[in-house]
Amino acid sequence: MPDRSRSLTIFNHDGSRKKILYQIDEFLFQNDENGGISVFNPDTRAYDVLNDEEIELVERLKKGTFADANYDPYPEYIDYFTGEVMKLPLSCAPEPKRRFLPSAHEYRKVICD
Repeated sequence: MPDRSRSLTIFNHDGSRKKILYQIDEFLFQNDENGGISVFNPDTRAYDVLNDEEIELVERLKKGTFADANYDPYPEYIDYFTGEVMKLPLSCAPEPKRRFLPSAHEYRKVICD
């Protein structure tokens, strides 16, 4: 019986017929001799070792927090519109003339009475 495991082609997600590494091989390549963590860079087709800041960034993203450790998602609230009533109106526009004239409903009521 011929060994078919070597002739099988594993397809990538995009459907190309390139052979891909098994997950166990990737895990073995990720552990660097220096004790660091390496990540495969598809642009250079090499494994890049992550420094401490990049590892902390990855850990924060895995936890679901913000990428920047100094970012405050809940800054101090500044209440621009308070409950205090101002003495002057916000605009100095004169009141329109239609406020001084009766509405059509009020006009009919005055004439019919």
